[in-house]
Amino acid sequence: MPRVPTYDTQPLQPTIRQGEARAPLSVEQAAMPGRQIQEAGEAMGRIGSALGQYVLQQQELFNRARVASITNDIDAFVMQQADEYGALQGENALRPGEDGRDPVAARISDFDRFVGERTANLPPVVQQDVNEYIGRARTRFQSNLFSHFTRQGAAFAETANQTRIDTATQNIIRDPLSPETEMFFGEIDQALADQRLISGIPVDATAITSAAATAVIEGLVEGNRIQEAQTFLDRYGETRMTPEEAVTAQNRIREAGAVSRGEAAAQSIVRNFPVTRNDTRGPARDRALREALTDENGNLDRGAYEYARTFTNRAVSLEEERIRNAEAQAYEGLVRLAQTNPQAALNSRAFANLPPDDQERFTNSIIRGAPPTTEQNQAWAALAGAPDYEERIAAMTPGQIADMRPMLGESRYRDLVADYQSLTQPRGGRSAGAQTDPNVVTMTGTNATVLRDVLRQLDLPSSGEEFAAIQGRARDLVQAEQQRLGRVLSQDELQNFLLQQMGRGIRSSGGFFAPSERPLATFRYRDIPRPDRDRIEAAFAIAYERAVAAGSTRSETYNPDIEENIIRQYIAEQRGEPIVRAP
Repeated sequence: MPRVPTYDTQPLQPTIRQGEARAPLSVEQAAMPGRQIQEAGEAMGRIGSALGQYVLQQQELFNRARVASITNDIDAFVMQQADEYGALQGENALRPGEDGRDPVAARISDFDRFVGERTANLPPVVQQDVNEYIGRARTRFQSNLFSHFTRQGAAFAETANQTRIDTATQNIIRDPLSPETEMFFGEIDQALADQRLISGIPVDATAITSAAATAVIEGLVEGNRIQEAQTFLDRYGETRMTPEEAVTAQNRIREAGAVSRGEAAAQSIVRNFPVTRNDTRGPARDRALREALTDENGNLDRGAYEYARTFTNRAVSLEEERIRNAEAQAYEGLVRLAQTNPQAALNSRAFANLPPDDQERFTNSIIRGAPPTTEQNQAWAALAGAPDYEERIAAMTPGQIADMRPMLGESRYRDLVADYQSLTQPRGGRSAGAQTDPNVVTMTGTNATVLRDVLRQLDLPSSGEEFAAIQGRARDLVQAEQQRLGRVLSQDELQNFLLQQMGRGIRSSGGFFAPSERPLATFRYRDIPRPDRDRIEAAFAIAYERAVAAGSTRSETYNPDIEENIIRQYIAEQRGEPIVRAP
């Protein structure tokens, strides 16, 4: 079995067999090993050169990487420091470091220290590249720091200087005529000069001090220190104010003086001529104002006089309004009392203190009672609209008249009684239809004839059911007019009044056509423009609910379901009386 040679056995040497001996070497063959060795050496040289070149290239890459690493660190440091410093505002950006150096120098020193630590022991070739970048980064960093330092310094200085100006201005305003006022104006001048040095922008000092002086004068005027304002203007207007603002301030002082004199005169006149109800003392007040505002040479201070008239009229109006409100409150109190005890209301001191016309209005409201309902109005129209109305009621007995009271309601029953008495109980030789009480209006006898004549002239119905409604409206209008005058209308006055009122045009909805007018006498519920009708009914609904809840005897006056209530309010508004609105 063959044996595999191992490291401790000698390898077998080849056996040269007979006939296999090599031929002798030629000259070329003998020289070949040297050439191969030479070529191998040259190849090795080329390999060494290439390897050296590779090493150099890698070293260059490593150097660039080190430069990039260092510059990245420098950039990160610069950005961090710039951000930290940029976040500081105002005085904080100007405050020195712990070593007492200014914030820019302190941060540049930190930059140099960081760079020194980061670039220690660098190869020369890396150090050269890094140094170039460090120089540019340091310049840029220093420029950014200095820019922020400059901006914050300018802003801080501007704020400080403005504070100096404001403080000086307030000191001037606090005591404008003080001997130190000129010194405070000097403070303003110095603050403006310092600001001009910092910003390099010219500042008009007169414009600034003029604004301060204007504020002083305005404050004095508002405090009614007119003479002090004039003294201040005389002292500083020429040197410390622009010509335009000085003129404006002078006009302001003159106007304020006129207002002050006028107001004082008005207050004195109103005290000397107290306001009364239905005041008629206006001419006397005006004469007194002229006398008070005329100097010894006979010259009237017209500016003060005009203001005085305005103040006087305003004071008179306010006092009249106060009187009206007080009377209205007293009247409302009487109404509340009358709801439970009418006689006590009539005997009360509050009633005695009412003006005569309000006494009549109050008494009439108690006498006439609540307004009629729709059913009562219909019953009244059937009775009063009959052509033989006068003959029918004249033939009735007092008991029959009294039996109609529930059917007609209190107010229409009063009208019926007045008509009946005028026909059946003439007294003192007076003819039927005559009357003496302004709270009672008859539509019988002569009065009825006057009404019918007026309606014929106006081409309006003078009989029938529609006439009854017209008659009721005429009665209410005449009664209101007589109560206003405090006396009964004569026949001529009655005719003229009815002609004026019955034919008066009231703005109507016009149906499908454009808005038109309709005579007051025949104005109907459907003639009221829809927006006005809705508004009045909404307001009356609220008033009616409150009146019913309060137990008012006049609650039916506001019942929105009674068309005549809505008509009466709308006609009153068209005559210039207050417009009713829902609360």
